[in-house]
Amino acid sequence: VEAEVSRICCPELDSLVHLKTTQANRASQPLLAGPLTLLRESGTVGRTEIGFVAPSEVFTIGWGSDDGLRVHRRLEEKRDRATITGKQTITKNIELALSNLDDEATSFTVMERIPVSEIDQVRITIDQKESSRGSASNDQGIIEWPMTLEGHDTKKLKLTYKIVANGSVDGL
Repeated sequence: VEAEVSRICCPELDSLVHLKTTQANRASQPLLAGPLTLLRESGTVGRTEIGFVAPSEVFTIGWGSDDGLRVHRRLEEKRDRATITGKQTITKNIELALSNLDDEATSFTVMERIPVSEIDQVRITIDQKESSRGSASNDQGIIEWPMTLEGHDTKKLKLTYKIVANGSVDGL
């Protein structure tokens, strides 16, 4: 089956870069839910599970981590509260150090998440001056940076955002 191969990293959840494939079930019959043996050129590389996949349905398979890529995440948080109004400001600085330990260039996507406010009393903004280029979130608060690291290369990414809330808001 033809598949789209990609690498993805969500440093907030895991410091590993994961290999994944996206493919469609081209058979006229569904794929039943259950275990799946993962095979590559070198033979069996692991096992995973898939859910029920209808004919023509697109599905993804996780193949584990890419051992040649490393990501280190560091988070700093600063909280301020105004004495009279009670206005709360939380500033979060996230620094990511990306390394490619292999000899060949590798491309992958780094994903970070910022909170999304559902109430007018809380406002969340990305500090574009302090953040790496391309630090724009979608409507679910996900920021995606497409990265390419040459062999034995390192790069850094930075994200700074502020959460500003009225004094009446609790639970931040």
